[in-house]
Amino acid sequence: MRSIAKAFSVWVLIWMMVGLVSVSAQKRPTDPAVRVAELFDSGQNAHEKGDLDNAIRLYSEALALDELFWQAEYQRALAWRSLKRMAEAGKGMAKTIELLADFEETTEGRVMLQRAWQALAEIQYVQKDYAGTEQSYQKLVKLSAGDRAMTARWQSTLADLYLQQGQMAECLKAAVGAMENGDRSPRTLAIRGIALCQTGDKEQGLKWLDESIGLDPEEVIARRQRAEIYLERRDLKAGIADLQVAVKRQPDPQTRLRLAWAYGADRQNGAALEIYRQVLKDDPSNNEARLAVAALTIESGSSEEAIAQLEGLIRAEEKRADLRSQLAELLIRNQPERALEQYLIAAKLEPGRVSHRIGVGSALVRLRRMAEAVGVLRTALDMKPGEDIAYYAHTNLGTALFELNDFAAAIPEFNWILEHQTDEKRIPITLYFLGICYDRIGEYEEALKIYEQFMLKATSANQLEIEKVNLRLPVIRKQIKDGKGKRKR
Repeated sequence: MRSIAKAFSVWVLIWMMVGLVSVSAQKRPTDPAVRVAELFDSGQNAHEKGDLDNAIRLYSEALALDELFWQAEYQRALAWRSLKRMAEAGKGMAKTIELLADFEETTEGRVMLQRAWQALAEIQYVQKDYAGTEQSYQKLVKLSAGDRAMTARWQSTLADLYLQQGQMAECLKAAVGAMENGDRSPRTLAIRGIALCQTGDKEQGLKWLDESIGLDPEEVIARRQRAEIYLERRDLKAGIADLQVAVKRQPDPQTRLRLAWAYGADRQNGAALEIYRQVLKDDPSNNEARLAVAALTIESGSSEEAIAQLEGLIRAEEKRADLRSQLAELLIRNQPERALEQYLIAAKLEPGRVSHRIGVGSALVRLRRMAEAVGVLRTALDMKPGEDIAYYAHTNLGTALFELNDFAAAIPEFNWILEHQTDEKRIPITLYFLGICYDRIGEYEEALKIYEQFMLKATSANQLEIEKVNLRLPVIRKQIKDGKGKRKR
């Protein structure tokens, strides 16, 4: 019986591939072969009209009469895939491949096997079954030996798989292989650019990203990666422009959050808040968006709302050190006692996180507990924090030492701050305090030099300090002339 069914399947294969055989109207209605063909034909008609549920029902009825009828199995799997029923689609396509195994040596059978393996690989990819996808494509390449287009397709898919798994060296190799076999699609170019950027060659990576976007201005992954390069270079306008295109094409939470962050960095707080609130509306549990809303609302004067949001999150997740640190950051200006409490708890929860310790130190400075602050901040700096975090430790340590009149110890802190200061507006006030430190320890020549630098950098915002320095300059010049003070060796 099985051999008869297989013979019929071969007959239908020829019918489908070359269209030479049709169902004879003179056959008896009870003929099973006729009924199977009728059901399949009706299923295809429904499939073409988009009536997928009905198509699946008809294909299933055909298979109930002939379980070896691979054409119906194949078409049913495709219908399931269109309905996003990937588990059923994968099983159906695997069954199709099993039924076609005996026909691999025929031209028509090989062609259909290639289609089935490719469809299975695509289904597995959607299911994030990357190992299965790779195996299916390897089988496909074997069936398509010598076919450069198929090899290119496989290499580009492999590059995509490695990209998803973060294996960038392998990703780059596969993308190059795809292009060498003729693939110049925008996505493959984008993947090559991303892999280069992620492995350290950002200039070459940017060239491929530019070319990808030139071919398809809406290529999402190219836009997102190029945006990261622009944001890293502080070219916020260009980064925002790329992210806007990416969000329009694919508004996933990650890309929307990145665009909101970029808006915030560019001081477009209204636009940033709008996106963060949209994300929260879609996903009320998104803490990144909630924290960002809290930070932006406090910046706009809505501190009570922001603090209330964070306190609510902490009540639900008491052991979240990051939430406590965020709350402390919001409290530190007006409620340093509560900020200190939150920073201390955060430091206890995450003792290895240097930023919490720096937070403790900054809160102590706000509370004018300077001696305690010095010890905490020096311990934090011994933990070798990154420059961005270390900056806050040095500024608070410099302030504490200055307030303790330990001017000699404060000098290295203010010098470090000057070397790493990126905000031009803060340079004058740092110079002012550094000048005072040298002045107080009697190094008048160095103090005079620093005061003069301050006068060159100072703006109307520093008017009070300008007046004080103007009063001090004639005196310090006379002291130098009279040979007073320490001389720099």
